[in-house]
Amino acid sequence: MLGRKWLALAACVAANLSTSPVAAQKVLPRIPPPTVREPAPPRETLRFVADPITDGAIISLGLGFSAVLELVISTQELTPQQPGPTERLLGIDRGIVGEPGSEFAVTMSNVGIFSMMGFTLLDSIETGLRYEAEAGLVDFTIYAESAVLAWAASNLAKLAVRRPRPNAYQERDERIAAGLDPNVESTDSALSFFSGHAAITGSLAASATYLAFARSKSPLRGYVTLFGGIGVTSMVAWGRVKGRKHFPTDVIAGAMAGYGIGTLVPHLHREAEVKERPVWIGGAPPGGDWGATLNGTF
Repeated sequence: MLGRKWLALAACVAANLSTSPVAAQKVLPRIPPPTVREPAPPRETLRFVADPITDGAIISLGLGFSAVLELVISTQELTPQQPGPTERLLGIDRGIVGEPGSEFAVTMSNVGIFSMMGFTLLDSIETGLRYEAEAGLVDFTIYAESAVLAWAASNLAKLAVRRPRPNAYQERDERIAAGLDPNVESTDSALSFFSGHAAITGSLAASATYLAFARSKSPLRGYVTLFGGIGVTSMVAWGRVKGRKHFPTDVIAGAMAGYGIGTLVPHLHREAEVKERPVWIGGAPPGGDWGATLNGTF
């Protein structure tokens, strides 16, 4: 009986020894070692620069034009454009003519634009404390340049278009109903297109969003600034329309112009890292045949 057990044990050992490596692999497959993911590199922040001569000249030009023009407008020396038939207005603008204006809405639009100005000042100070004083001064220069250019563009468009404001139509109708001369005399009554409040607020909001995305290592701050700026700009635009200071198309054009200027100004202040031309066109004879090439750096 004992001999039979030893024979059975020997047979099992021989069977295991005769098993091929392929069969063993099928029975016990290899488990690959766990892959170790390398941590993502930190998000680099952009650097911005300012030129005292160039930026100072741009700010002086825009500020001088806008401020002096405001003084000229206040003298009433410019003859305002008179409102035409209400039926000629776009449908989106025609509906607000004749409705009473809201002083509360006008106040809210002023609160919105001054709040945005205060935010940009505090943001520049915070940048200077977090990085260095020079960075805060550069941010303040970018904000000032964006606001001044938006203000100048708005006044230039107002002076060129001379579109009557919504309250000018209402004043015209009231004068006709009272049997008076229908002509509106205030120069400011014909400076509706486009909204300076919406343009300046939009420009500051766009510059703040650009700088937030560029300076912060996390995109969260950029998104918060983006939606916050859109909210404040929308409130200002609503206040200007509800207060019958502007037509809806005036604030739409103003916000678009402001966001364009506010995005372009900080983009042009980025520190140049690539010295090559951004876009160039050339010709070369590939394979003996002439051809044109378009190259660029983005």
